[in-house]
Amino acid sequence: HVGFPAFLKPVYGVQATFAARVNDEEELLDTLRHFQETIDPNHHPIYHYGKQMILESLLGGNEVQLELMIHDGQVVFHSFS
Repeated sequence: HVGFPAFLKPVYGVQATFAARVNDEEELLDTLRHFQETIDPNHHPIYHYGKQMILESLLGGNEVQLELMIHDGQVVFHSFS
């Protein structure tokens, strides 16, 4: 069960493209509808894999970003910010 506020984002995708905080069910449905109508796999090729979305609980606290470069299943570079 995910309550509100929550965070809607694509299963596939990059950065914060098509990701949004939603505060209630009405905003969730409006945002989901807008994203589904707007996502264009020809403009964002990652969405050829699908336009499915996930809803996550909104967590408080600091945000940390981890980037990895993997080659043959091994991490060859990492960056935290």
